Amino acid sequence: MAPISADGDIRDLAYPGGIFLEGYCRWWWNELVLPVKLPNTEVDDYVSGLRSHPWDDEYYYGNGTLSTDFPSIDMPVLTAVSMTNTIHPRSGFEAFSSLSSRVKRLMIMDAVYSGNMYKDFQPDLEAFFDQYLKGEKLVEEPPTVRMVLRTGGGGWQWRTASTWPVPSTEYRELFLDATNAGVGHTSTRAPSREGVAEYSADVEDGNKAMPMVVFESAPLEEDIGLVGHFRATLWVSSTTSDTDVFVALLVMDGEREVPYRTYETGSAAPLTWGCLKVSRRATDPERSTTERPWHTHRREDAQPLVPGEVVKIDVEIMPATGRVLKGHRLRVEISPVEDPGCPPGWEREYDASYHAGATNRILTGASFPSSITIPVVPHEDLYMITACE
Repeated sequence: MAPISADGDIRDLAYPGGIFLEGYCRWWWNELVLPVKLPNTEVDDYVSGLRSHPWDDEYYYGNGTLSTDFPSIDMPVLTAVSMTNTIHPRSGFEAFSSLSSRVKRLMIMDAVYSGNMYKDFQPDLEAFFDQYLKGEKLVEEPPTVRMVLRTGGGGWQWRTASTWPVPSTEYRELFLDATNAGVGHTSTRAPSREGVAEYSADVEDGNKAMPMVVFESAPLEEDIGLVGHFRATLWVSSTTSDTDVFVALLVMDGEREVPYRTYETGSAAPLTWGCLKVSRRATDPERSTTERPWHTHRREDAQPLVPGEVVKIDVEIMPATGRVLKGHRLRVEISPVEDPGCPPGWEREYDASYHAGATNRILTGASFPSSITIPVVPHEDLYMITACE
């Protein structure tokens, strides 16, 4: 079995973070499905069905479950994911961690889903099928995990690991500090004083700059390798009954953003990103891990906001890789809508009923230790098999 950029359930397919991936779903349906349907046939309205059934519930499953039962799969599996895709960026990681297969391999790419993804994936795919379909013996056993380690400015290196997450991963918390006006800061300890950063949730006026709050680290004292899952733990409030929170992690060299895409290198896409509709903040403690929260997305778990009430949320931020150089700074941007890396027309749903005229707040300090968790891996623990700068 060799699934490429596949989806495990509604969290991947249509509601990452609980926010409807409306633009992409509509584009996929109109551009790729309807043009090839049989003539004189009727089809269900796929997009309307997703919109009217936003929960992880029996509408999709019947009496069973639509979520892939990864532990029941024990055949050899090779799966590939692309860390920069708007859609399909997480399920391959979930599959690899949960499969019962004795043989399972993971490829982590940075590629366009329908083009470079197949080209980059092809040699590994052919070798995998030669071994497990034809029974051919390979000259050298492939690595369990092969990944693109992005080095910034369009550069990258092939790296390998024995499993995922990488065994030597050290999860570091960067605490947000909003006590000073303007750009906030991050530190390795929660600030003793409490602070509040606020921003507008209303972005319907396209002539205005994107409303957001920003937190930056001090210049790094050494190179670091970021490889794995990220997450944000935030204390938030709003003047309305719900809010969408988008978190982007960028790398700055002075005032210049360092691009990390290895294709379309001029793109404004961040190093990684994540989002959450705050009313869907409920998590499953049994399925949540150090590296990522697991949101239930069940109707009965919905928790609308009370205007002005402070709540804690955990935001799943997509797995990614990146080498960040000494002297560069990590920058956290928190905003009410999609980051600039989203392809035009693929934007997520914007519900004006709780965006219009609303103000969101991020709280920091000892009582509200908002933070970003980053996965730091020593360079020596990722054996470089080839490089392509």
